Amino acid sequence: KEEKEKGKTKKKEEEKKGEKKKEEKEKGKTKKKEEEKKGEKKKEEKEKGKMKKKEEKKEEEEATERKKKKEEKEEKKEESQVTRQVARDFDFVTIPQNKGYDRPTGFELLCGDAEGTISAKATKSDDAGVPEQLWDKSVIQKLPWLEQHLHQPGSIVLGYRLKRVFRNCRKWLLQRWKKNVLTEMEEWMEHYGNHLKNPRLVQEIVDQIKIHVSAASWWNWDGGSTLFFWRWPVQYMSDALHGTPPMFVSDPPNYWKPQPPYKDPVNKARVKEKLEKVIDRGYLKSAGDREVLSLMFVFDVEKGEYDIRLVYDGSKSGLNDAIWAPWFPLPTADSFFDVMMPNYWCSDNDMGDFFLNFPMHEDLQKYCGVDITELFPLEEDETRELHIAIWTRAAMGITSSPYIATALAGRSNRLILGIPTDPNNPFAWDIVVLNLPGTKSYDCTQPWIFKCRTDGKLAADTKRFVDDLRNSAPTEELAWTASTQIGKTMSWLGQQDAPRKRRPPSKTPGAWAATVVATIDGVLTKSVTQAAWDKAKQRIRYLAYYAGCDVDRDTVDFSLEKELNLKPKGKGHLIHKIAEKYRGYLIHISATYSAMVPYLKGLHLTLDGWREGRDDEGWKDLVWYKFHRTDRPKSHQETAPTCVACVDRLKTDLDVLLDFFDDDTPYALPLRPTSYGTMYIVGDASGTGFGNTAWSAEDEEIAAQFGGWEEKVQEESSNFREAYTAVLGLEDQLEKGKIQKGCEVFIVTDNWVTERVFENGSARTKKLHELVVRLRRLQMKGQIFIRVLWMAGTRMIAQGTDSLSRGDLCSGVMAGDQFLDHIPLSLSAPELQPQLLKWLHQWATPETWIDLEPRGWFTTAFEDPEGCFIWAPPPAIARQAIDCLCDVHHIHPFTSHIVIVPSLMSGHWRKRLSKCSDALWVIKSECDIWPHHLHEPLTIAFVAPQLQRKPWRLGRSQWLEDWHPRLRRMFSRDSRTAGRGLRQFWNEAHRLKGSMPECLAPEVLREGPGRWIPCTGGPRFGGFDR
Repeated sequence: KEEKEKGKTKKKEEEKKGEKKKEEKEKGKTKKKEEEKKGEKKKEEKEKGKMKKKEEKKEEEEATERKKKKEEKEEKKEESQVTRQVARDFDFVTIPQNKGYDRPTGFELLCGDAEGTISAKATKSDDAGVPEQLWDKSVIQKLPWLEQHLHQPGSIVLGYRLKRVFRNCRKWLLQRWKKNVLTEMEEWMEHYGNHLKNPRLVQEIVDQIKIHVSAASWWNWDGGSTLFFWRWPVQYMSDALHGTPPMFVSDPPNYWKPQPPYKDPVNKARVKEKLEKVIDRGYLKSAGDREVLSLMFVFDVEKGEYDIRLVYDGSKSGLNDAIWAPWFPLPTADSFFDVMMPNYWCSDNDMGDFFLNFPMHEDLQKYCGVDITELFPLEEDETRELHIAIWTRAAMGITSSPYIATALAGRSNRLILGIPTDPNNPFAWDIVVLNLPGTKSYDCTQPWIFKCRTDGKLAADTKRFVDDLRNSAPTEELAWTASTQIGKTMSWLGQQDAPRKRRPPSKTPGAWAATVVATIDGVLTKSVTQAAWDKAKQRIRYLAYYAGCDVDRDTVDFSLEKELNLKPKGKGHLIHKIAEKYRGYLIHISATYSAMVPYLKGLHLTLDGWREGRDDEGWKDLVWYKFHRTDRPKSHQETAPTCVACVDRLKTDLDVLLDFFDDDTPYALPLRPTSYGTMYIVGDASGTGFGNTAWSAEDEEIAAQFGGWEEKVQEESSNFREAYTAVLGLEDQLEKGKIQKGCEVFIVTDNWVTERVFENGSARTKKLHELVVRLRRLQMKGQIFIRVLWMAGTRMIAQGTDSLSRGDLCSGVMAGDQFLDHIPLSLSAPELQPQLLKWLHQWATPETWIDLEPRGWFTTAFEDPEGCFIWAPPPAIARQAIDCLCDVHHIHPFTSHIVIVPSLMSGHWRKRLSKCSDALWVIKSECDIWPHHLHEPLTIAFVAPQLQRKPWRLGRSQWLEDWHPRLRRMFSRDSRTAGRGLRQFWNEAHRLKGSMPECLAPEVLREGPGRWIPCTGGPRFGGFDR
């Protein structure tokens, strides 16, 4: 029975299990049905998405069709207006005319005011129109008979016909240009393509060039651009094709954080539009099967009025920390002043997509991935999680991009400038003229060094500030010719010229390098833009309001406080973050208005007054710093408070700045002296007295002043007494009327601190800074140009002013010496010590060195990419020589340079030289190579070629760090020991020297059927000789 009951229970359990299985089967069926329903829903959603995409495409097509129809309607309207005007002129029909109606001429139709069509700020937008009238006008003005006809009444028909002729000519010439470029590239590839490395990548670039050339219009590179690598100089053809290899100093990053979502839909649409343009042009390509090892972060910044600029940040991923890029020079406004004269004309050129013109090396591309998943989702068949694209161009935001782009652009500048002796070259010049202070023939109204044409005028020239080129020329026609040559040469090399930003030649051009230059009324002036002036006024009024100045609250802009959500404690306090930002902008403005510099001191003291070692007025306590400066790490003073208390000086300084910025329009200050009189004042101070001697070319007599100090002055530092002597000497000459308005004054002192504080416009001690302010006031009051120079104390003794400060009137210039003989600003180191060049050539082996004359600074130095050059400029024009040196080494990083300059006027050139050089020494006048009678030390600098591996520059190597003190000691000894140190440096430099980029096809260039040689004339000669 028990067994039967057990069997029954088992059957019941089995029945229950069977029921459960049935239920599970039914559940499975229902799940399958639900999954099938979900699948159907997904299919429906896919179909809906496809339908939406189709609808969006239809809408876009309809929108484009509408735009085309609108454009056609507008063209028809213009044509109808022209035909009506034609009928009106020829009385075909009678059209009632309104009173005051002025019939336009054909010249007005073709050469209307292009400048008034686009605002100066709007030209920065990528969608700005092209002022075609400028080019039409240049053609018409070359045909006087045609221009005369176009100015006559009723010439509108001729103007309309010419407009059509110009358009048809451009269409025909564009097709011819495309055919020539593609044929030339195919011929080059046929001869040399099989010998190139990485043929797959080369073929991709060639295909990209074909796409870009085919999509180009007459005015724009509508489909993007790629460098025409076969037209570049042979030494840099590889860089133009493959890009410059990156210089890694540490392991590259492995960053894989996706791009954060966009919060603003409008901004998202703008970013997408920008990226679409970049992707369509082939600058940013889908990674596909390419290896990507790291991503980059992308953000946008404002550009112009209605545009944005995308920045691809390599810092967040750590890429910028892994790459090293050399320092390179950027021209300042002063460098452009050197090529300007009164009544000269200026023109501008701008490069489109500047950074994107130049290729990125393949070794760097794999670390420059961009996550575009949110903007361009993957297709449903894709199995990848992220849609990644990689950069093929020098993206803005990577450390090496500015260096690479400006180096290649600088090489194209050499083709732009052309051959100096070519009479058809707008940049032609004959000789280099030196106009040096310290000589009797010195003319202070002209540049100190300039290239001169055969007609005696300053030659046309161009200066590049990244992608902006500013040109100067003596005539309007020559300025336009120079501008067109720049645009043609850039296009010939495959770079983008932006004609939409072109402006007609003008004597009052816009801002360049933050300065506005004008050449009208026979005077060179500098100023800032109206927008920059108004912006500076707003910032000064904000600071002055909180400093306690008499400023109406309604005229103060508090928008930045609201934006940052910060509130100050009240008057007498400043928000540190805002004040620091405003200080930066005022320093930027002071580059044009140097008279502002001393009056920014109160702001400096306020912003740094919270630090340790400061007194109640914000000045440094030098005694405290002497004993406590090294006790703690720098980080203990890096965190600033939210608000800082205003020092007493701030209010008085801002009162002066309020008065300076009181006018509604910017001040126009003269660039150069306007009076021919140049005054030299030499001053020296002793512990008990002072002496000044003054001389000018107009007045051959020497004016002397000497006296004794009061007890209070005797207790001051020697730096104060020397600066005070300089101020007294200037005040004495102003009171006597010896210094005319607009003239130049050289103040010479044997105190190095005096030169430095007057040059910087500020001092660290209160009393010395007050003397700087006093001198600046004299400069503004008398409207004079003051230059403070240092000379050695031994030269001051030989000159006689040192004895004069002690009452001796019978030495130096007081005894009959020529005044200018003791101010050797015009003498170079070899002129002072003829054996110096012989010593350099003897010991600077193993290379052959070339001595550069001033003419060679602009020609010879740029010709040899691996040359070795010796620069020996006079101190007065050392800045200009070092500017040329920096340009040469930027373009040709494998060149070697030695610079020797007497240490005079060093405040004008030593900072840039130290940045450019690998090693710099100041050798005192107490050794064989630079004897005692030369007084001032000799500055000698070495610029070594780029190395073949990290640290990439000899100046960053451990070898030089270990040997630098020893080399300094060797240079201070006898000439033989110094020569061994010189030879040791250059032997090491050339042992580690990197090699030039390999020629793309060396075998073919030696043994092939022909050799393509880039022609320096560029597009004027067809580009190549075969």
